[in-house]
Amino acid sequence: RRVLFRSCAPQVVVPSDGRVYDDARQTFNLRYQRYPAAIFFALNTEQVQAAVRCAVQLNLQISAAGNRNSFLSMATPDGSIVIDLSHMKSLSLDTAAMIATVGPGVTGPMLNMATVAHGMPGLSAAR
Repeated sequence: RRVLFRSCAPQVVVPSDGRVYDDARQTFNLRYQRYPAAIFFALNTEQVQAAVRCAVQLNLQISAAGNRNSFLSMATPDGSIVIDLSHMKSLSLDTAAMIATVGPGVTGPMLNMATVAHGMPGLSAAR
């Protein structure tokens, strides 16, 4: 499997990577330890597609993870392919239309800072 994972995407971490894998699989809540089959760090849509194709070929569950901050660590299920989207932080603002278009790795604080800096209402006002 490791060879197939490596052929699917350049930035993939697997259990045989030891400490690198242990660091990559951690979520903010250390109480729940999860052990995915592989973690793909996608930088763009093409890498997400490659990871999905790999998971389908291996018949493995897919989990998309933004910043892996679920209390129960639900974004990193055991034995799955985790597609980590945290590096996909694109952010564009159309201040005239009051529209923000964000990538899956953009956090609430990042969006809030960008919108407020450009005279748009912050997240607390967007209800």
